[in-house]
Order: sequence, then structure tokens, then C-alpha cells
Amino acid sequence: MEEVIAKSAKTLYIVTYSIFLVFGIIVVGLGALLVALVGETEPTIFGGVLIGIGAIIIIAGVAWLVYFTKMPSDAIKLKDGKLYFRNGIVCVPTEVDYCKVKGMGLDGAMFDFGKLLISVNGKEFKLNFVCKTTAVVNRLFMLKAQGSVQANIASKQNAESGTPVSAEEKTSEEK
Repeated sequence: MEEVIAKSAKTLYIVTYSIFLVFGIIVVGLGALLVALVGETEPTIFGGVLIGIGAIIIIAGVAWLVYFTKMPSDAIKLKDGKLYFRNGIVCVPTEVDYCKVKGMGLDGAMFDFGKLLISVNGKEFKLNFVCKTTAVVNRLFMLKAQGSVQANIASKQNAESGTPVSAEEKTSEEK
């Protein structure tokens, strides 16, 4: 069974940067119209500045739009007892050392998303644009606690039955 632990906040930005593209095209069009219709020096310079600003808006809008359309919609998934992170890291929940939330400015506060700082086996990484970060952190800690309890119960049952504990189970107990 697969459970989505965290979603990416990408729809908001895909819409926003699409609007920026349209705005950039309008600014470039106004600048070109100003340059074409008026032959004087000052309006031509102003038209050139509008074209430059519009071009910057279009380039930035396309770059961010590509970034957000390529971003996977699921930031963290739980499948077959393993966590699959958007950046390709796969681990068992008990291997997560810590998980912290960092805000992402005013838009992150308004639309309830942020940045997760996660450490897995001593390696720290960031996941940006994650929806409902506090709920995600709580769920990750709950999964880690469940995994620890299950490993502890399994080790006690193995000790009672006299079955030797494998090296993998010992390392999961130590963590």
C-alpha cells in the first residue's frame, strides 16, 4: 500500500508564473508599440526599457515555470515500509534522524507550505515547497516511533524464543 506523506506546492506557482508570462508579453508589447509609434528620443528609450524589463520577466517566468512543472507532485511517499523522497533518497522511517520546518516567506505562510530540513543517516537535505509541513513532520516522527516500537517488540520476541537476531535487526534497534 502506498501513502502520500507530503505533497508539493506546485499548482500555485504554475498558475502564478503563467500569469507573469502574460504580463511580460504585455510589457514587451507596450514597449515595442511605444518605440514604433513615437520617433522621439525619450519615449524610445522608455520603450526600450519596457522591452528589457518585459524580457527579464518572460525569461524568469519560463525558468520558474519549467522548474515547477518538472517537480513531482508528491514530495514524500511511504510504500512497502520505506520512505521515498522527491530527491531520490529511499530509507526506512527509523533511519530519519530529525526533521525540521523552515518557513518560505509570506506566500508560504499564506498558503501553508514551507521547507523541510531532513537528516537521514547523518546526511542532511532540503525539500522546498512542501505543503502542510508541520503535519508532515508529525507524521514522520509517528512513523519513526512506530518503527522503533515494532523493532523493539520483534527483538524481545526473538530473545524469548531463542532465535538469533540478524545484523540488520540489531542496527535498527540501535537507531
